[in-house]
Amino acid sequence: MASNVTRGRVRSSLRLRVQPGSDPRGRRAQEGEHALRGRPRRASRSFVGRSADLARVGQLVAEGAPLVTLTGAAGIGKTALAARLAARLADPAQDEPLRVVFCDLEGARGVAGIRAAVARAIGVPEPEGAGERELRERMVRSLAAFGPALLVLDPFEHVVEHADATVGAWLPSVPELQLLVTSRERLRIPGEVVHELTPLSLPERDDLAGSEAVALWMERVREVVPGYDPTPDEGPVVARLVRELDGLPLAIELAAARFGTLTPAELLERLERRIDVLRGRDKAGGRQSTLRDAIDWSWGLLPPWEQEAFAQCAVFHGRIGADAAEAVLDPGGDDALFALQALRDKSLLTHARHDDGKGELGLTMYRSVRKYAEERLVASEGRAAAFERHTHYFLGYAERSAALTRKDPSAAARRLLVERENLLAVVRRGLASSAPKEVEVALRILVALEEPRWHDGSPSAHLLWLDEALAHPSAAEVDPRVRGHALIARGRVAWRVARLDVSERDFDEAVALAVRANDVSLEALARRFVALVLLLRGRFEESRSAADHALRLAIEVGDRRLEGLAYAMLGFVARLRGEQPRARMFVEQALERFREVGEAPFELSMRLELMYVHLDAGELDAARAYAEQALAHARALGLAPPARLLLGLGHAALEAGDPSEASLRYREARDAARATGEHTLEVAALACGAVVLFEQGRPLEARLELRETLPRVRALGRHLYSGLVTVVASVLEAAVGHLDEARELLAAAEQDLDAGVDTHLPALDICKGFLDLAEAERARTNGDDGAAAALESGAQRRLGAVLATANGAGARWVTELRVLARLLGSALATHASPAPAAPRVLRIDATGRWVEPPSGPRVACANRPVMRRLLVALARAHLAAPAGPSSFEQLIEIGWPGERILADAARNRLHVMLTRMRDLGLREVLLGNDLGYFFSPDLSIEFC
Repeated sequence: MASNVTRGRVRSSLRLRVQPGSDPRGRRAQEGEHALRGRPRRASRSFVGRSADLARVGQLVAEGAPLVTLTGAAGIGKTALAARLAARLADPAQDEPLRVVFCDLEGARGVAGIRAAVARAIGVPEPEGAGERELRERMVRSLAAFGPALLVLDPFEHVVEHADATVGAWLPSVPELQLLVTSRERLRIPGEVVHELTPLSLPERDDLAGSEAVALWMERVREVVPGYDPTPDEGPVVARLVRELDGLPLAIELAAARFGTLTPAELLERLERRIDVLRGRDKAGGRQSTLRDAIDWSWGLLPPWEQEAFAQCAVFHGRIGADAAEAVLDPGGDDALFALQALRDKSLLTHARHDDGKGELGLTMYRSVRKYAEERLVASEGRAAAFERHTHYFLGYAERSAALTRKDPSAAARRLLVERENLLAVVRRGLASSAPKEVEVALRILVALEEPRWHDGSPSAHLLWLDEALAHPSAAEVDPRVRGHALIARGRVAWRVARLDVSERDFDEAVALAVRANDVSLEALARRFVALVLLLRGRFEESRSAADHALRLAIEVGDRRLEGLAYAMLGFVARLRGEQPRARMFVEQALERFREVGEAPFELSMRLELMYVHLDAGELDAARAYAEQALAHARALGLAPPARLLLGLGHAALEAGDPSEASLRYREARDAARATGEHTLEVAALACGAVVLFEQGRPLEARLELRETLPRVRALGRHLYSGLVTVVASVLEAAVGHLDEARELLAAAEQDLDAGVDTHLPALDICKGFLDLAEAERARTNGDDGAAAALESGAQRRLGAVLATANGAGARWVTELRVLARLLGSALATHASPAPAAPRVLRIDATGRWVEPPSGPRVACANRPVMRRLLVALARAHLAAPAGPSSFEQLIEIGWPGERILADAARNRLHVMLTRMRDLGLREVLLGNDLGYFFSPDLSIEFC
């Protein structure tokens, strides 16, 4: 075969000879010479996207590649790309157009059929009665005599077994010939370069811009409805529609053709029947007039064992891994992996990156291909057995992955994430069945998924799955131990999203099931979680009793892991009771047992708990040491720093007198908790951040910071944390003079903390003391100095006693209460010098040419157009709604109207500009939070 170097030397001879200065169009019109001969059966009306593919394949041709094969799934657009490239290379407007011949092989069968189609394409007759050898030699001579050319063979997959006898024989003998072939399967000819087409680019989220799939949709829809543009409501539907169509050009074109009859939303609803919905208007297009025709063509080319393997692949959802394929596929006449490779080679399977955190490569089916495979599977005798093998494999996979959580939670989460679609497919089948056995499988998988899902931030979705499974009519008939573990799993997830009512009910029911089943281990586990709910309800003695019971049961069965869980629970109770020595003893006992059994995540949890025990005791160095251990442990497990660790680091910074560091850590804790769906820790971090703002003399910002999340706090129900956070909210309302709101919040907090929790009742005294101080201010304003003095005196005594208790000898307050007590210190210090502050006034020129801060000289802004616009906008927003934030997006558009830059860059630019404005004297009055920026509510603004 001629080398690519040789082909590179003769490459220029493929160009049509056009004399300099001559008119190529006129020359061909005169001589009857055509740069492009032949047309594809389905010539595209217009071509959209694929610029990178066109460039790459064009480059391969230009570099002299003897054989370039375009591969890809049915409907991916191989013929359209080949036709577009052929037309571009042969365009007479090119400086050096190529001679290109397009040969339609759809009707060709065997070597003789291929040879006859090529002969017709290059315009030479085949002699009648000639022998095979003579015909083969004559074809080589005809191709050589035809001269340098690019021959496009479309399609080739149905005659690929004859590639050696045709393409393989021609190329070595005709060095001036280049071939561009479209095939769903590579030809495996020496020198072949394969370019696989992938789907058109899809929209990111609901943004239609930049997506080739959307561009094709719009182009074809406008052929039906000229001038069409999707409405704002239709945009997300169109984005989802092209994603559901896998970005396959044929599927998108067929869907767009239905637009005159169906809206995008109606099309989306009908895609469950996508094979029938995506049908052309007529049958003139041959093998690809419908999506079914396109896939059916590939099916018909498969040998029986590959057809069986293809149909069985329909049991998979998402990834088809090698191990799973060997366990699930039973194609009969072939090895499962060989059959899988064959289907991949024929473009019926495709490679895909799966979201496992490492972009693991695997095989998958496009949705339309899978729908077709499902139809074939329904007609297969092996359907039931294939589903049974799929269920058996993925049940074992889920439970093995859950067991791995104890050693490597990050690896377990990745394993489950990469097979999430297959696992949920088994769950869906189980819940669609009435057989208790199938429902039991669904429950077991959901239990296995529960623990690792603590690391993927989607507990609410898992709660819905568990709700559906446990409410199934056949759930009551499954093994009571399986149902008990499912109830514990749901209770744990509900606790994470602060649904203590669900947790309490499920843990109690799990205890009852365990007792009836005489399963001591299950009972020990369930009682341990009953103790957790009681603890969060503030019922400390009942919690301790339940944890003691769980420990006795764990010792009875000799389960060291269960012993560790019970000791950990006793440690939690002791810590929140302010009993630091006992707490440390119990937590160390738990840590010892978790080390014995290799429970890495619980080891991490116990190191965190020891950090808090030392924080409670005021031992900051020891607390930081345990924090470092916990951080190193999290990294070793491949986990991000836990929200509870970041929260503890914030407490440590605050205790050490570094409010800036504390504020940073609290924000990190809030973000980490939000990312993992831990609502309780998120609101705790917000409350602690508000305490820091208050301590820094920014009560209005503190109030706004917490007010946004208050509805979520109250949604926690009767919960220790909801009570403490509500106390903070009440204090902040009182601090800004909103006494009615403060009283309402105090009443709510009293309900949360009324269970005899003596270690947390001082929080209510803090709140009542604040209300006394606020009432004293109001009395003094009304001229009642006597009442004011009495209220102040009582508040000082109450609050002084509280602070003495917080910092006195003996049993110490838990860290969370000491953070709350800092509100008191700030308030008392402020109240000690009650002289009213002078009103703050900001004066601004009506057009923003200058600004006069409340304290400081006038600042000229005439040459600062961005600052002028922002100042005027913020001032007008303040007059319309004091403390109502102007959003980042609004301010960016006001400051830099019409500019389009990346969102992060725009926010950074806005932050820099507002920092400059603060540096010019507005630092105390120009405030911000997560929603935007605003002027302090107590600021008066005068336009001049």
